[in-house]
Amino acid sequence: NGFLDFFNPNKKKEIFNVSQAINSALAILKSKISANSIKIKLDIDETLEITGIKMELAQVVINIVSNSIDAFVERDLINRDIFIKLFEKNSKVVLFIEDYAGGIENKNLEKILDPYYTTKTNGTGIGLYMVKLIVKNNFNGELKVMNNERGLKFIIVLNNF
Repeated sequence: NGFLDFFNPNKKKEIFNVSQAINSALAILKSKISANSIKIKLDIDETLEITGIKMELAQVVINIVSNSIDAFVERDLINRDIFIKLFEKNSKVVLFIEDYAGGIENKNLEKILDPYYTTKTNGTGIGLYMVKLIVKNNFNGELKVMNNERGLKFIIVLNNF
């Protein structure tokens, strides 16, 4: 339903607690997280609020975490940790989502945010493109993706407007 409302020009933005959006996303993914022995490690400032649509931010988290889980499974990795950090910096809300799933080739880093580009066998290439659209258009934010020592790191900066 959150995705169906994505293109609705009459959607109502409201002030919401960011940690609640993250927790909603993790609750939706609970069975997938459990079934695949994923460890979610949280470092979250639970007081942060932002203006927007809570379900849209939850959709961002769902998509990124779900992709991480898929990478752990596809690569048959044992250490299945996902780190989520939420904090405020320079009056902006910053969300890091980082995994230990091996990352992707540097030449593909920018491409994974393009429509219809996928590194998955059965992927559509729509998920991360929608994440980019939501962050940029609906939260006036910035989305960066980079490889870390052992996986992929998404940096999401949200402007409270």
